[in-house]
Amino acid sequence: MNRRFIIWALILAFISILLMFVPGFNALSFYFSMPIAAVLGMACGGLAVTVVSQTSDAFQAMRKTLIITSVLAAIPLIIASVGSLITGPCNYLYALGFYLMGPLVSAIFGAALGFAVGLLVPDSRIKGAIVPIIFAASFVPNLLDLYFQPAVFFFNPFLGYYPGPIYDDLIKISASYVTFRLFCLTLAIALVSFALILPDLLRKRRINKVWAVVFVVSVLATTIVGINAGNLGFRVTRNEVKSKLSSTVPSDYCEIHHSGGLDQSVTQRLLWECGYQHRRIANYFGLQAGDPIQVYLYPDVETKAKFMGARHVEISKPWLNEIHVTESVLGDFIFAHELAHVIAGRLAPGFLALPVRYHFLPDMAVVEGLAVAASFFNDGPSSHEWAIALILAEVKVDPVALFKPGVFISSGAGTAYTVVGSIVAWIGQRFGVQALQELARGNGFAAATGHELVDLVPMWRDFLDAEIKPTIDPHLIERARGRFADLGVLRRRCPTDVARALDMVDSAYRIGDLKAAQHHLEIARQYDPDLKALVRESIRVSACMNDEGTASMLTNLLNLKGGNPTPQDRLVAVDAWLLDAVPTDLLSPREQLLLALDDVKSGPEARAICVRLMALGLPQEQRQVIVKALISHGLDLALVSLQSAPSDLARYILARIGLWKGNFTKAATLFEDLYLKNWPSDEAPAVCQPLFDGQIALLGARAAFWMGDFALTKALLDSVDEGQFYGGEILTAQAYRDRIDVALQDNPSWIPSSHSVP
Repeated sequence: MNRRFIIWALILAFISILLMFVPGFNALSFYFSMPIAAVLGMACGGLAVTVVSQTSDAFQAMRKTLIITSVLAAIPLIIASVGSLITGPCNYLYALGFYLMGPLVSAIFGAALGFAVGLLVPDSRIKGAIVPIIFAASFVPNLLDLYFQPAVFFFNPFLGYYPGPIYDDLIKISASYVTFRLFCLTLAIALVSFALILPDLLRKRRINKVWAVVFVVSVLATTIVGINAGNLGFRVTRNEVKSKLSSTVPSDYCEIHHSGGLDQSVTQRLLWECGYQHRRIANYFGLQAGDPIQVYLYPDVETKAKFMGARHVEISKPWLNEIHVTESVLGDFIFAHELAHVIAGRLAPGFLALPVRYHFLPDMAVVEGLAVAASFFNDGPSSHEWAIALILAEVKVDPVALFKPGVFISSGAGTAYTVVGSIVAWIGQRFGVQALQELARGNGFAAATGHELVDLVPMWRDFLDAEIKPTIDPHLIERARGRFADLGVLRRRCPTDVARALDMVDSAYRIGDLKAAQHHLEIARQYDPDLKALVRESIRVSACMNDEGTASMLTNLLNLKGGNPTPQDRLVAVDAWLLDAVPTDLLSPREQLLLALDDVKSGPEARAICVRLMALGLPQEQRQVIVKALISHGLDLALVSLQSAPSDLARYILARIGLWKGNFTKAATLFEDLYLKNWPSDEAPAVCQPLFDGQIALLGARAAFWMGDFALTKALLDSVDEGQFYGGEILTAQAYRDRIDVALQDNPSWIPSSHSVP
């Protein structure tokens, strides 16, 4: 017994110490607790069997088991706590909650199971194998649910809680998690009490009434909770999802399930868009459109998190021919991205409908590369342009390594998706659709192209250098340094703590409680003091509240005595000035904006600077409305004020919001008016004009298409000058021309009978 205990103690210590060298797992946290829970549950279960086998008295065995369980559970906790002292300052008490809910309950459950097995199974030759068998068997229902049901999360008595996508870092100790762990504890009590009373029952001896009552009560509690698992949120089936998304609209290509809150005109447009993307992507992979794809459309991220387990991550299950997405703007490439997973999956022969390695492990780099290549970026630079920009910006990335198992998932999402998407898209361009099909089938790069990946990457680099690099402006390289700075969720400081604090910030924004938002931002900054975005957001909230401390915060941010502030720093400083939250003599807003424009001359960042430059010329009340609309604090109130604002700048913002909210007629009318005026012309520096020319034309074309005015759509698209657009925007313009042709053939119901045809 002592030898086995020492072995398990050393194993737990070794794994815990090893995790201290893994980013994200190197402190007491949810990520640390999850793998430890499984190991600890197994250890306590196995040792409990041994203790009972070597102890004649059941209650003495119970005491020994509790002592052993406590000691083993303390080993990882102590090691992780030391790690927290080194890596902090994270929320130790909340992390301790994760440990109690995960490893500790797993240890108790495993010990109870082992205790029951030790008492009930007389054959010493097989009782030692029962706990490992039950451990493995406990994951079978989870795997079946992951495969057949919509949810990507699960609860397991040994593991605790598995949240699904690693990119979704908002992980809480939810009511569902607490309920499930109480379920595990009542089940553990039922196992122990059953093991104590069964021998007396079999021998027809008087049973201990206390343990009999405990058994009956625990079984009833376990049964009631288990039956209501769906209502309690720790096992969600398709029936629960469909009861929430009870409205269905079908077509030959897609079937959309939604909550009923969408306007019929929106659902009809979305249904047509789904059908268009289904056919376009199928053609990209050399296929015909197949069975209608099931689209589960959730009204908001919280509903999606409750029923799916993925809050800010869209999900596809190609083997089930379905995608799960949050309601989004029509034409959003994320929607096409998820459809691409399903359609590419039709080429994969395995039960997962995904390219795999070793017959079962999804090759996630290829999976995501195919989807990025098929859907492309539709709001700025293409994946090729971003790829060469991040390389020139010297962002650390090894394209070959990204395709190795585990590396892709643990890398920064922006960098990983961009690089693999560019490589796969180039393979399609260079080697044709058959190469894409071979990749989708999981046959590898050599079968697809005749070259190994290590040889393909230099060829891809040559393509980027020859075809894409000459078109890249140096400012895109600077943008790439900021865009791809994130090294991934697990490499951030206190990621789940920051995510929970920011979730509270969002909740405060929704009810207009800026004081609460500021409080939770301060908490987030304590967890990650080096995250400058939190400082900037805190200053904006402080400015909206007209807080006296805004000027001091701003001075520290800009380090006005010789610092080197970023364009984003200068932008937030001007926002505070426009909101009259800092003394007018603290800084020159125009000077700050022009300095920022020297650093950033392209993309949305440059447009944001130009918008502020134009706002400087407006009356005080109007410019405050503009800023509040831009930063989304007091947005509803700002929208009311914008309606009556006489400036073209206000109309531009209203047009963008109208497109975002699905008010296509208003958006198209406003964009067309601004386009005909050649806005902003004299309202902003000359460098700003080309930033808006192309964007207004493209956004106006999108709005015009969805309102059904194809003549206006084509007129605006024809004005697109490739020299003013990035590759993703050019592809988007081409896609809307293609949409016009397809829509004229389909003649969907959302096109007005009086629509204008080019």
